[in-house]
Amino acid sequence: MDSLRTDLLILHVWMDFFKSGNVDTSVALSEEARREGVHIHDYTCSILLNALCKKGDMEKAEEALRKFLEYGIAPETVFFTTIVTGYCQIGDINKACMTSEKMEALGLRSNNVTYNSLVKKLCEMRNMVEAEECIKKMVEKGVPPNVQTYNTLINGYGQSCLFDRCF
Repeated sequence: MDSLRTDLLILHVWMDFFKSGNVDTSVALSEEARREGVHIHDYTCSILLNALCKKGDMEKAEEALRKFLEYGIAPETVFFTTIVTGYCQIGDINKACMTSEKMEALGLRSNNVTYNSLVKKLCEMRNMVEAEECIKKMVEKGVPPNVQTYNTLINGYGQSCLFDRCF
């Protein structure tokens, strides 16, 4: 029970820092907590990665992910997907794709969120050929496209004036 209370306290403090936009302090606290022997859970890691990515600080997000893995926290799809989405949000599709490939090289499987982030950015870039290729890869990997995937693709066709492809 003490471990749970400690984790909840850390999570609460981190969330306060996130809300105030002080992500750097959150990162420093996570490092200090680890040095003090506090076990950091994957849920907490996800929150920290998400905050860094929303801030657009992808270098720190990558660094945090490396540290989590060094600390012995098992890699998870959600960690990498968060970073893929972050790179897409700042417009770096190449790093987003590289992160997705790195994730799969570690034996983790991309999911709908991963692929939809990539497809959305490709469509925003009006790179419809690559968006279609991404969806083909998605299907080949056993991840069925969902409504969001198709809506994004149709929107991309419309934005690219490829109206005949919408139907």
